[in-house]
Amino acid sequence: MEKIKSSFLFGTIILLISNLITKVIGAIYRIPLLKILGMEGLGQYQMILPIFALFLVLSSGGLVVTLSKFVSKATEQKNLQNSKKILYAGLTIALFFSGIFSLILIAISPKISSIQSSGGLYKSYFAIAPAIVIGSLLAVFRGYFLGKKKMIYAGSQQVIEAVCKLIFSLILSYKLLKYGYSMAVLGAIIGIGLSEFVALIFSIVIYQTTKKKDYFALKRSLKNKKTVVIKKTYSFDNQNTKVYHSKNRYLSFGMAIKKVFSFSFFVMLQACILPLVNAIDSIVIVPLLIRAGIIKTVAYSLYGIENGIVSSIVALPTIIASAVGSAVIPNIKTGNKNLEATSKNIKNSFNIVWLTSIFFVVVFVFFSREITSFLYGSGLNNNIMDELNISSDLLRINSFNILYLNMLSLSTSVLQGLEKNKVPVLNLAIAGILRLFLMILLLSIDKINIYGTAIADMAFFSFAFMLNLREIKKTVNFSFKIKNFLFLPALCCLTMGGVMLLLKMGLSGLLGSKILTMLIMACGGIIYLVLLLATKLLNFREIFLSFKKRAK
Repeated sequence: MEKIKSSFLFGTIILLISNLITKVIGAIYRIPLLKILGMEGLGQYQMILPIFALFLVLSSGGLVVTLSKFVSKATEQKNLQNSKKILYAGLTIALFFSGIFSLILIAISPKISSIQSSGGLYKSYFAIAPAIVIGSLLAVFRGYFLGKKKMIYAGSQQVIEAVCKLIFSLILSYKLLKYGYSMAVLGAIIGIGLSEFVALIFSIVIYQTTKKKDYFALKRSLKNKKTVVIKKTYSFDNQNTKVYHSKNRYLSFGMAIKKVFSFSFFVMLQACILPLVNAIDSIVIVPLLIRAGIIKTVAYSLYGIENGIVSSIVALPTIIASAVGSAVIPNIKTGNKNLEATSKNIKNSFNIVWLTSIFFVVVFVFFSREITSFLYGSGLNNNIMDELNISSDLLRINSFNILYLNMLSLSTSVLQGLEKNKVPVLNLAIAGILRLFLMILLLSIDKINIYGTAIADMAFFSFAFMLNLREIKKTVNFSFKIKNFLFLPALCCLTMGGVMLLLKMGLSGLLGSKILTMLIMACGGIIYLVLLLATKLLNFREIFLSFKKRAK
């Protein structure tokens, strides 16, 4: 039992660390990239990525979850042949659909570039098309490693890709900058494909080197054991008769493809909603800003600030808060006898994510300018507009989306745990229509312009979350005490915010701005944690028991 618990905790920690490293590298990567491309070039670069992400999700969005599920089951059954068949089926499906979608992207890229008000972007779309194929194959290997419980390989794959992207994209964009910003953007895009290729080679090498080890380990574990597999269960006179045929233990290649495709299709539908929203943004935001009377250069810069700088900063705390909730959610089980335990797990999960999220909301609201300046200040200039002020204002508004996005992510996970996979897809689609309407309305107003995206995102995330929550409460009966969910957290946040404000005023001028910001944020975190423990809003014992129960 201790070994199982240690294995689970180790795997969870590895994935959390690798995800955090990847996000941090992604944020750091944009600092020198901003210096090379400038805000206008970064805006063009960010217009390409959402389209690429959408096509990548359409090609392989459901394969990571599908491969991890089926390979895990085959591994538990000590069936290496089925694991291999499922892997090959996933690679075949990924290769087929990614090839089709990469050709479609190449075909429509001139039209997309024209709609985005930049005809020269089609070259970058040509360059990134092969990365759809490579990225899809990479997703299959990631799902395979997760299914095999080889978390360190899955995590290493992500980190290697992020590091290589940092190196290749920056070098190529810098080298091609002398030919103009559009060529520098092209260099950064080529770097993405090269980083995925290196990660794919790493995955293939790892698979080949571990394949023989898995075979000999299985052979040793099955020595002197006779294994049979249930084919079917027939019912005769209210008695179950089990028929065993070991020859039916193995999937055919055709059955493996059918099995993988049928399951991954519905997972992909859910996974593609947010990339579709981002892809629509990349197509409509700049033209809407231009229609509002903003010149093209400024429109690209504003989009670069919103999608390249602010979004990358907001993404950092969301991965931490989501990870805290994901450690508890696997305990959700369906069935009447599990309702009480499920209700408690869901309530604890929302509590943890809520308390974690509002801390970052307060910090980002207080220090939006300092955080933006600390990370990207050297790449921001005021030649055409006050980029630093616009960035900090956008970050301050978007800070509230940390809370909404995390609660939406958690509620979606809960619905998946309750086996209601179609519900979040429908809710996201409904909220997405509302968001598009608001964005078209707000971006067309000159005085609101790019700030309209933050307002539209708030409506999108919060409305989708409320729809999810309503559906959850139909299945599981749970409620929140206003005192514990609103009043006490608000009191803790106000106290923390007041102390941070006093420290900021008292220590201003005594220390460098960057050191002072980090010191005050650390003090705020400690104060907030102490207040949560003192008010009993956070219970480490329950969190530990959740990990322990999951391990069992």
